Amino acid sequence: MWKDEWDFWFSDEAFKKVIEHYSAIIQPEIFMKAARGQLGPVKEHIEFLTLESEVLPGVRVHATQGHTPGHMAISFFSEGEELFFIGDAVVFPFLMERPEVRPIFDILPEKADTARRLLCDLLSEKKAWVLAQHFHPFPSLGHIVKKGEGWQWKPVKTN
Repeated sequence: MWKDEWDFWFSDEAFKKVIEHYSAIIQPEIFMKAARGQLGPVKEHIEFLTLESEVLPGVRVHATQGHTPGHMAISFFSEGEELFFIGDAVVFPFLMERPEVRPIFDILPEKADTARRLLCDLLSEKKAWVLAQHFHPFPSLGHIVKKGEGWQWKPVKTN
């Protein structure tokens, strides 16, 4: 887990500062309670990360802070191919097509904007496989390609 993510959810001061200045989250205490309840009991099993790195053979973490202060994407690579699980770095395809649009649910909007742009550039350059959990159609698998000032989602054909 990214150290900044832990610090955010487990520091009352850091949480208040971010919420007061950047967040559009409604009732953030609900999210804090859930994070603390789920993560607190397993703290001794968590390795805190501060740098992008290969955490296991073929598994790499990528900093995509902004949606949350320690958000990350994870890539899996083998035999010359790479699959990126992008999590909440991009939650709707139109956010790639219209990169000037900022969703209200990113806790650190400026960082999220930068992370989203860098990630889309990286994925389009690499021609990597992308697993985008919020994208349709299921199975949310495809590629991101550069298109003008933005990018476009190209899902795999399922029929």
